[in-house]
Amino acid sequence: AERVGARGRVYGIDINAEMLAVAQLVPTTADIDIQWTTADALMLPMGDDTIDVAVSQHGLQQMSSRPAALEEMLRVLRPGGRLGIVVWSTRPGRPGMEALITALAQLVGLEAAVNRLRPFALGDADELRGLITQAGFIDVHLQTRSVPTGFTSVEQLVAAQLNATPLSTLGEIDDATHADIVE
Repeated sequence: AERVGARGRVYGIDINAEMLAVAQLVPTTADIDIQWTTADALMLPMGDDTIDVAVSQHGLQQMSSRPAALEEMLRVLRPGGRLGIVVWSTRPGRPGMEALITALAQLVGLEAAVNRLRPFALGDADELRGLITQAGFIDVHLQTRSVPTGFTSVEQLVAAQLNATPLSTLGEIDDATHADIVE
């Protein structure tokens, strides 16, 4: 919104209304209204060739059909438009997530553990490039960046993963199970 300013339009789209509610709390200095819409990325609510830039931040790996989602993003992009995708890297070397995935499998169930494995699904650069190219994008450039996360405690990591990820849609986790996961 700050980059586009009053001369453009910004859409914030997510399948999870709770994620949009959190996003709307982020302050912006831009003088532009963001159109927040609960929608599936497989059926974006805009016409063909209407968007200059599409960004998927930590979403593509969660989608039920990654090829269909990419094709839909291409559909709404104007000729010469740009796509930016942020995905997680591979899992090795992430002891906090490994411990969380193990705890979820033992205490909540396999579906919860698989849910937290999904962010790592596109960590292979060749696979990601292939998906993007097969969807019809050209001139594909990938960059790998290491961005450390900084949780001040195990409790903060667990709370973030249980409340601010697609894991939150799997149902309530009671306080006792939450404490067991932290342990």
